[in-house]
Amino acid sequence: MFDELTKEEIQKTKRVLKFIGRFLRKYLTLFLFSVYVFVMPVAATKDPILGFSVTRGYVIVGIILELLMFYSLTRLVTVYNESEALRFIKSETPIRRLTEKIKFIFEEKENVIELASVVILFLLLPFTATVPCFEWLFLKADSGFIDKSIFTLTILAVFFVIYLLGYFSAIAFWDTKERQRQSDYNDLSENEQKKLKKADKSEYHKTFWALVAGYFLGSIGLMFIIPAILMAFSPLLILLIEPEVYVSVILLIVVPVVYRHARAYNKRKKFIKDLKELCRKKRYVVSKVKDPYKSLFRPVDGESFNVRIGERKYSCKLIATQKRSRPLYIMKNGMGGWLITFRFINVYLFSYTKTFDFGWESDSKKVIIVNPVPQKVLTPKGTHIVPQEETDFYIGPNTNTRKPVLTRTKETSYADELDNGDIIDGYEFYTATGFLNALERDVIDKD
Repeated sequence: MFDELTKEEIQKTKRVLKFIGRFLRKYLTLFLFSVYVFVMPVAATKDPILGFSVTRGYVIVGIILELLMFYSLTRLVTVYNESEALRFIKSETPIRRLTEKIKFIFEEKENVIELASVVILFLLLPFTATVPCFEWLFLKADSGFIDKSIFTLTILAVFFVIYLLGYFSAIAFWDTKERQRQSDYNDLSENEQKKLKKADKSEYHKTFWALVAGYFLGSIGLMFIIPAILMAFSPLLILLIEPEVYVSVILLIVVPVVYRHARAYNKRKKFIKDLKELCRKKRYVVSKVKDPYKSLFRPVDGESFNVRIGERKYSCKLIATQKRSRPLYIMKNGMGGWLITFRFINVYLFSYTKTFDFGWESDSKKVIIVNPVPQKVLTPKGTHIVPQEETDFYIGPNTNTRKPVLTRTKETSYADELDNGDIIDGYEFYTATGFLNALERDVIDKD
């Protein structure tokens, strides 16, 4: 196929073919799903006497699913767009602000062509082929040109916002997982790089078809099973209409969350105050604390602050765990994580992994300070980033996934509990109190 083309022409042709593939995966799938969620409940609820009927509840659920699928498709296809990921990672200036992200998106001609093509398709195709649920719910049969124009602009605006949200999520992924992954990728041999690319391509296809199957099959349950459950519990729903009931329910949900955030804020505020007071008293030099309260929710880039004692300098980073009962795992390669487990009474139901990168580069000693701190801070046993496979909880990086996964097994001895001053892959761990005590006694360098 490419025998008579130059190398540049081959690369350009492949790029065009990849663009067409991404476009079809995203929008052909979306349009087919849009028609499916409109027609499927109608066909499934056909009455032999009254014929087909469309109900408002099915259509509203269909619209919600349609928007969610477009977000999922946009994020997935964008995450695996290798050229875009590399363009972001190799950008000369950091891309952090909203305006910078939007500028990054529309600096790429392919994105502009993609959106322009979608607008043209939307204008040429009838609404029954693109957004039948929206048409049924918001357009009347006798709608005129003005009504249809307003409808068209509104729908395009809604999908444009969803497009941006999906793209922003992909950018967040590139900025954390993919940036570290590309750094590791450059250290691999050429043969290993080829194998990894092949594994990525296979993972992309599997994830895409799993997403499609999940939405097409899952929509059946959402449209039929959930309404049936709601009907069965309708007396309870009627009860919830009473203000005293739903206000109590809201308070039961909101108050613990507010309390955790307030508690975390107060602990962080107290630590910063005590740190500044100690440094003033001991005549240490402490820098301004970067994003002191933002880091309560997620790690910020780089160090949080640094402390100078004479010629020595300590580069410090703040990490937070708001739930005291949820152990924090500090692993190698600057990675942390939680295994979030759900139980009913004492019965284990299921669990999932939430991981994050806290690593940063510094010529000084690197110190991580967990504040607020959970009841346990653990590190996996063994000499690698993951403990042995026979352990109770092990963090196993599957070659076909992009992040470590904590898995549950049968044994009970799975990790060591960290103490102040313990070092994990070059990062020295402290609680807030432990760090202040070590700083006051000037023993942080005593490895």
